[in-house]
Amino acid sequence: GKSRKVLSSNKIPPTRRRRTIREGGKMAEYLRYDSPRSESLAHDFSNRSEIPIAEPIYVLSDEAAESTHDEANLLVDLAEVAAMKDEDFARKKIWFREACSMITEDINTKGAIEVQVRREHLLEDSVDAVLSLSATSLRKIWYIRFVDEDHLKKQHKLKQEWFALALTELCDPHNALFKAQSENGRSSTHINPLSEIFSSHLRYYQFMGRFLGKALFDGIKVPNTIAPYIYKLMSGCPITKNDVQKHCDLFSQMDRVGDVGTLCMNFTIKEMVPFEGWKSIELIQNGHNISVTNNNLSMYKQALLKYLVFGRVKTQMSELLRGIHEVVPR
Repeated sequence: GKSRKVLSSNKIPPTRRRRTIREGGKMAEYLRYDSPRSESLAHDFSNRSEIPIAEPIYVLSDEAAESTHDEANLLVDLAEVAAMKDEDFARKKIWFREACSMITEDINTKGAIEVQVRREHLLEDSVDAVLSLSATSLRKIWYIRFVDEDHLKKQHKLKQEWFALALTELCDPHNALFKAQSENGRSSTHINPLSEIFSSHLRYYQFMGRFLGKALFDGIKVPNTIAPYIYKLMSGCPITKNDVQKHCDLFSQMDRVGDVGTLCMNFTIKEMVPFEGWKSIELIQNGHNISVTNNNLSMYKQALLKYLVFGRVKTQMSELLRGIHEVVPR
C-alpha cells in the first residue's frame, strides 16, 4: 500500500524495495522499509484535524462503572470482562486472545513487511519505520531485522525482543515522554504532561499507539508497565477515582476531612506549564470563583478526575488513541 505518512515539504520518505522471502515453505512478497535517521523526518501536526475520539466516561466508584458505559464504544462487553475477574490466569489469557481474534477476524492481513532498525538508534529507527507504514501495512505480518546482525534467533523471538526494547526506551523518563510512579514497590508508566518541551513529542505518542495496537493485534506480550487507566481509555471502559487515587494525595486528603470547606479550595489546580512555570488551571468554567464545599465535593472530584486522567494530556492521549485505532478497529 501507499504510505500515508505526513511529511514536511523538504523531507524525504523512507526508500522501499519489493522483495520476496520464503516463509513456511511459501514465497511471500513484502515491502522493506529502510528507515533514515529520525532527524530527516518530521510529522507536520500544525494542520492536523481534531482527533475523533470519544470523551472518556468518568465515575467516582467502581460500582457505578459497572452500570455506566456505552456498549457501542467498547471493544468487548464489560459484563464479559467482569465475568473473567475471578478466573485463573490461564483462562483469562485464552479469553483475551479469543476476544482479540474476534475483533480482527474480518481484516485482511495478507502480505508482510520488514522493519529494519539499528540497535544504536533503535527508538528513532522504529518510530520512523512504523509511522511510514500505511494502514494496510500496519496489519500485515512484520518481520523485524536488526541491521548488520546475523539473525540466528527465530523471527518471533526477534519480534518479542524488539517490542520489549522499543517500549523500554520509549518509556525511559529521560526522554520526557512518560514518567514512572511507584506504588508498593511496583512501578507504572504515565504520560508526562510536560512532554511538549520535546518539540516532536506527538509523533512518538502516535508511534506508541500503533506499537501497542500492533502488539494487541498480533498477540505479542509486552512489558506490563503502562498505567491501567490508559488501557481503560483505549478500550472505552469507564474511569474511576481508584484509577488515579494512589497517584493523587488530594483524593485521599478530601476523604479524611469532615468539612472539606476548611481546606479553602476552589475549582482549580496548580500545575507546572512548559515554558510558563506554575499556573492555576481551572477545572470548570470560572472555577477560581467557586469554592469547594461538602455540597459540591462530588462535582469537584469528577472535574479533578477528568483533568488528571485526560484533560492535562489530551493532545498526547489523542495521538496515542489515534495510533491504536489505525491498527485495531473501533
